[in-house]
Amino acid sequence: DHAAIVHAFFDHLADGAIDEWMALLGPDIIADTPFAPDPQPRRFDGATSVRNRFGNARERMQSLEFYDREIHHTNDGLVVATCRSRGVLGDGRLYQNMYCWIFTISDNPGSDNVISHWVEYFDPLQLPS
Repeated sequence: DHAAIVHAFFDHLADGAIDEWMALLGPDIIADTPFAPDPQPRRFDGATSVRNRFGNARERMQSLEFYDREIHHTNDGLVVATCRSRGVLGDGRLYQNMYCWIFTISDNPGSDNVISHWVEYFDPLQLPS
């Protein structure tokens, strides 16, 4: 179930369960963050690049929660999710944001389905400096 994969994506990332989170991603995962402010990269190719960017960022946070989740399937196999986040950074500052995610989930007959691509739209003005 694609919705269950997307919920697990948010749950594992929020819980800081990075190995479990990475298991939901294909080895050739691509993550795009088109609204990332300069000079931050906007594309991450491969599991190592994604873990280094997103997993390491989560590990530096005290807490993170994704809430107000809405997950929608499209006719072409994409999953669109909107949600909000709140968390506490390592230095104690609060972090909140709003997101729209577009996930591509690869259907692998005989094995687990994995996220092969995501695009993450967020409010760059809410990012910590």
